[in-house]
Amino acid sequence: MDRKAGLMREFIETSTTYEYSKLHQYMNWSCSITNQHITANLEKRIQHHIYKSQINHYLIHNKKYDKRAMNYIDWIGIDQASKTMTNSEQIWLTKFVTSFYATAKKMKERKVWETSLCTICNMSVEDTNHLITCKDERVIDEYKKSTTKFFQHLQKVHTHPDIIAIFQQVLQNNSPASFTNAITIYTSENLIREAAKEQDIIKWENIFKGHI
Repeated sequence: MDRKAGLMREFIETSTTYEYSKLHQYMNWSCSITNQHITANLEKRIQHHIYKSQINHYLIHNKKYDKRAMNYIDWIGIDQASKTMTNSEQIWLTKFVTSFYATAKKMKERKVWETSLCTICNMSVEDTNHLITCKDERVIDEYKKSTTKFFQHLQKVHTHPDIIAIFQQVLQNNSPASFTNAITIYTSENLIREAAKEQDIIKWENIFKGHI
């Protein structure tokens, strides 16, 4: 089907005789996806529908995401945030999220390096998660600097104080921690409590991939 669609598109783009249908100018018509009426951004909504199932399958089967996490991740927020990034930053993030980033593990798989050990601590296999959780003092220092900037950003955009406090509690060390455990200390608001539970389903390490 994809091949035939490609051939059709090639024909349309190169043809000097093909005429686009003007049917929509004379008749009422509508488009729905999974029984949801589409009134704007038709091309983007169709692309989102097509790629959503592929992304979900990849994250669940390849990255071992909980199926429930697919409904909790703020995909719209991710799309909006990506528009503030340069092309090189988007490419880097894509590689990092999909584990194609040039970690020691990936370089050994490519048969470029002889070892998959972290080049900093030289103790653990270096994959994308290890880049965040490495216990070398130099990594911990950079982690603290980065999270401090993150907390400052949250304050700058007037994030709810309870949310900031929970993030500070959970992210204070570069080790996986529970948001659910932190909510009993810092908040009693139901929406924040539910968000904390959902983030635990999405998983701690996936925060650093923009999955919140």
